Amino acid sequence: MNDRFRFHRWGWLLVMLLMAGGAYCVFLAVADSKTHRIQEAKMTQIIRGILSYEASIGHFPKISPADGSGLSWRVHILPFIGHEALYKRFRLDETWDSDHNKKLITEMPAVFETSSVRQPGHTPVHVFVENDSERPETVFTANGVKLKSFVDGTANTIVAVVAGPETAAPWSKASDLEVGVNPLTRKGIFEDTFYVASADGEVHTVAKSTMDNAVFRTLLTHAGCEYGNDLMLMRSGRILIGLYGSFDQLAERIEQDGRFTLRQSPMLAGSIWDLENQQSSARRRTASIKTRLFIVGGNEKGFEMMRFCQAAQTADVPVICILKPSETADIESIKSTGATIVSMPLDLDQMMTLVASMSGAESKAFKPADQIP
Repeated sequence: MNDRFRFHRWGWLLVMLLMAGGAYCVFLAVADSKTHRIQEAKMTQIIRGILSYEASIGHFPKISPADGSGLSWRVHILPFIGHEALYKRFRLDETWDSDHNKKLITEMPAVFETSSVRQPGHTPVHVFVENDSERPETVFTANGVKLKSFVDGTANTIVAVVAGPETAAPWSKASDLEVGVNPLTRKGIFEDTFYVASADGEVHTVAKSTMDNAVFRTLLTHAGCEYGNDLMLMRSGRILIGLYGSFDQLAERIEQDGRFTLRQSPMLAGSIWDLENQQSSARRRTASIKTRLFIVGGNEKGFEMMRFCQAAQTADVPVICILKPSETADIESIKSTGATIVSMPLDLDQMMTLVASMSGAESKAFKPADQIP
């Protein structure tokens, strides 16, 4: 066998090994992509079931007693995710581990399964609860939270998460995650990337490296007025609009438009806080998007409204100021801040044209969520 033949033989062997390795890498990538799609679809079904529960019952599922003896919210949403027959087999007045109910642990619906947990009847799909009465509430409380109380905006409120395998618990047990001090980085809670479902029905993949504990905490509350990292908004590709005042028809039109995410708040003081802080170094460090337009009105306190417009001017955010006929005396002073003034009653079509123009949303050509880094 001459040297030339030996070289060709080993050369072809090397090529074949490289091709096999490349094919294996492609296989892993395809498998990972399939796992991602499956988990995303499961979380989508779960969040839709939770929202359907709220729409039907009038509030989000209530958390069970602090001792964890009751049945989980996962059990209570069963009729809304296609498992009503299984739901009817539970004895709701008994603990999750009663002689009867514990027999149903092994019948956990596939929607709660994840690739990281192999133990039958166990799931790492959780919600967060806040046991400190001095802190803002999460979505799940003992009293039952209503969707209309979401001051922080549904797109900025996390409802459910897929945590790490170490958190796995019997699916029917009322065992969830406590917010605590460091909910994001506490040992054993999350892997480097994880799934969250927000109250607007969207599912997102989150990397721990993209935010800190303080920001994550703001996303776990529904009415804390913290306005932290607009993660959900960034993923959706929509424009954030702050609406402060009682304008139900306008709010409905804005929410129906696919270009915007609406943040509503009855607290004018909270909106001013937001304006005065959105240029801070902390916000620049934790968010790459800010409110693009503020709409304010329906408030009798002319001084507060004036202060709001001044804060908007300082933060370099355009503001539409809706004035009642009785507030015309404030027009000149408000105009001096650069605010755009609209008088009541509202022409909704003209308002939406103005909103689109001032927020820079004249085109609906947004990138899909999976194309946003």
